[in-house]
Amino acid sequence: MVGEKEINLLFICGSPHSGTSLLLSIFGSTPGVAALTNETGLLLKMSVQEFRSQLPRLPQPTELVVEKTPAHVFALEKICCDPQSKALITVRNPVDVVASMRKRGIALNEAIDTYYSFNKEWLRFESSDSIYVQRYEELTEKPHRCLKKLSEQFGLNLITGNATRLDSQQIYFSGHGLGPVPGELTNGLGHRNHLALRNHQMKQPIKRMNGEWRGRISKEELSLTLSKLRPIILRLGYHECFDYPATFDACDPQ
Repeated sequence: MVGEKEINLLFICGSPHSGTSLLLSIFGSTPGVAALTNETGLLLKMSVQEFRSQLPRLPQPTELVVEKTPAHVFALEKICCDPQSKALITVRNPVDVVASMRKRGIALNEAIDTYYSFNKEWLRFESSDSIYVQRYEELTEKPHRCLKKLSEQFGLNLITGNATRLDSQQIYFSGHGLGPVPGELTNGLGHRNHLALRNHQMKQPIKRMNGEWRGRISKEELSLTLSKLRPIILRLGYHECFDYPATFDACDPQ
């Protein structure tokens, strides 16, 4: 349990497959930051103050505790009402997100609905001073500039230990609280393979992964994605998505 002094909290959330794990790893590699190595989901069933009471004993000095649960976008009202809590929302190109979910075996309509509901929810709070938004594309295309900006926003030095993404400086993602992951969503290997994949991803250099939808979804899937997500695409400013059908490779994904 932590002492009486209330620690600053940062909740990383946003649509799945939009870079939340990468951001957790970045913050977790930073001096003065205690990153929780599991998706707790606790704010979905308790207050921020109750969440604090569940924290383990923290290393000293700790300036910030960071937790990552994508679904905490549905608890933003609680976060915004707590003066020592902030939320960092990850946003990513919707077609890339849907394609990434499809690669993991998630049904197309479920992937589309997930992206829509998660982003629609956080947009309700976008004017709050407690909400910060990070685009995945900015993080992967211009990581040094992005880490400098985040460092200034949160009063940290995120660049040291993250610019080269050395394996020795990575946290280990235990996955407690995730719940069992069906084998069909992890190439038949289930929860253990899911955790191994997460840890592999979090130890990698920051690299550009934009445009990975090509070769992963069919032209028909792309068309349905653009149609159903049109309002969110426009709201988030990913207008380039509507140019994709004209450049689509005629070959179906492997």
